[in-house]
Amino acid sequence: MQMMNQEQDHLWESVRILSQIDAQKAQAVFKATIEKSLQQMGMRLPVFVKFPLSIPSEERLFQLREIEKKMRDAYADGKTEVAYEHLVEYIQQLSQMAEDPSRIQKKLLASLLASRNTVSQADVDYYTPNEAAKKLGLSDQTIRRMCENKKFPRAYKTQGGHWRIPQDSFITTPVQDNTAEALMSQIDHKNREAGDVDEFDL
Repeated sequence: MQMMNQEQDHLWESVRILSQIDAQKAQAVFKATIEKSLQQMGMRLPVFVKFPLSIPSEERLFQLREIEKKMRDAYADGKTEVAYEHLVEYIQQLSQMAEDPSRIQKKLLASLLASRNTVSQADVDYYTPNEAAKKLGLSDQTIRRMCENKKFPRAYKTQGGHWRIPQDSFITTPVQDNTAEALMSQIDHKNREAGDVDEFDL
């Protein structure tokens, strides 16, 4: 859970920095950040990427980030009802960033409800223990032990005795991982070039 929170923190910080230098990239990372947070609760928002959203002010960005953290923490602690209360507030805040808040709010809620019915039916790709270990920064042995302890729902053993772990057991998809890694590499590179970096010089 701590690693997931750190990953989200990095993404929110990327949104904050990019919002001052490249609105288009900031919007793409902003939407990916929202999607990852909802995926942790077993939800997908396929219509979300189509919505034009304004990048929020730094104050609004902080508020949204705090709501998201409360939502994810409550869900991780098994406080589902509390998590969903924060989710409603989360959707309301997101809707305010669109031209037609009422319409967007309805579509987001409808998409979330539909996603609850389709996620379990979707075709799922799988990670090997080695791939999952690299993703989480753990050892293969630790991942296999987690599989044996049923830490990954729907993980299974092949006939050859090898574990396979559903990719949707994780917050992010491989494509999102690559995108986030590329963006963070760019920021790190700029930081190394500039020393104590000025955000406006990135």
